[in-house]
Amino acid sequence: MESNHFFNFYVNMEKEDKIQCYCYSCKQETWHDVIAKTEESSDEDYWWHTRYYLVKCCGCESVTFLTESEEESDVDYDEYGNMTLNTTQKTYPVQKPIADKITDTWYIPSKISKIYNETLEALNQKCFLLAAAGFRVLVEAICVDQNIDGKSLETKINNLCKKGIITHNDRDRLHTIRFMGNDSVHSVVEPSKDQLLLVLDIIHNMLNNLYILTEKCNSLLKTPIKTFQDFCKLLDEGLAKRQAGDIDILRNILPKTRLLIQEDRSKFEAELCKKINAGEYTKLKLCPAPENGKNQQYLIL
Repeated sequence: MESNHFFNFYVNMEKEDKIQCYCYSCKQETWHDVIAKTEESSDEDYWWHTRYYLVKCCGCESVTFLTESEEESDVDYDEYGNMTLNTTQKTYPVQKPIADKITDTWYIPSKISKIYNETLEALNQKCFLLAAAGFRVLVEAICVDQNIDGKSLETKINNLCKKGIITHNDRDRLHTIRFMGNDSVHSVVEPSKDQLLLVLDIIHNMLNNLYILTEKCNSLLKTPIKTFQDFCKLLDEGLAKRQAGDIDILRNILPKTRLLIQEDRSKFEAELCKKINAGEYTKLKLCPAPENGKNQQYLIL
């Protein structure tokens, strides 16, 4: 290797050395050619060692300034008790983020997406107190978007579960986010990076289930009829094929479809009866109350 000394850097003319580090253009770790390097260290009172590199990505050819450093206080021990030094890598102009953004964020409501992006930025900038508070605000924003009532976030989270929007396990996990947010705001207790990354996994799971997967399934897959409005559209299709004056049970009036779940049909029929009695649905009339064990009959108008 031919080397020239330039501003205390040794310039690698043949590009034989390669190193893996974060590329701000590729947004992932890639192999880089080492263009130039130098190092310095000290063992006076406190030992440390730092290497400085000018590197170029082997893929996109973007140039990055990289530092790798070790110090005596940053060590780990293996299962046999042997000490190993941890190496800290830093890249400029852009550091590798602590956490990556969830994909398909365009499915998420804009207000929630804004809070999520700002909270993720706080986490990646190592503003852990702000990130913890941000995740708590994000949970509150999701409750508001889902039209959940409650005087406190605790009540809102419980009501999310009671309405069947989240599971009991999800409820407990959201409460842990609430606890962490409260501690950061009221007691100035800073969570660890690992705690925040776990919270981010919980948030990603919730955003996926409530927004991203729901929209993807609705656009790409056949999904069950979930709303009374969609049930009425299905009922209208069945009524269009029947004659006024016909009397029949609801199961025979509705078109044959696998999209209507039996449990949901019973719920929708109860709501239909209420709306017929209130004069809000005028295409059917209730026949006299059926005997025990028999289905309600309807007169088609």
